[in-house]
Amino acid sequence: MLTVGPENERLLGRIEHLSSTSNIRIDNLGRLPREQVLDLYKRSRALIFPSTSESFGLPLLEADGCGLPIVASELDYVGEPVNPVETFDAGGWAVSISRVVRRFLGCQEAPLSVMTASEFLERILHP
Repeated sequence: MLTVGPENERLLGRIEHLSSTSNIRIDNLGRLPREQVLDLYKRSRALIFPSTSESFGLPLLEADGCGLPIVASELDYVGEPVNPVETFDAGGWAVSISRVVRRFLGCQEAPLSVMTASEFLERILHP
């Protein structure tokens, strides 16, 4: 579930597109009053906080105060106020966050196959 307000039109458009064209279920609850946010934290399994530009993450403090596990980027503004249970690389976060979330949920990830040097070159030169 997301809490993205109407002022983020571009992001809302991307969320709507992803939700309608993939198997991903995305529920955007919009802007919520504080009481509903705290209730949502209490009913959630984790706070996944993908922001890479937050200077002070109030959601981090709220979730931590509710005892909710936090999955967030490996940036100073995250590690100073809270101690996340999992962190992901903020630079390459699309792949990193998916791996971290799967690990947090206890999903097994298939091991990578080892290629020979010639297989590697073939894959790079002729994708």
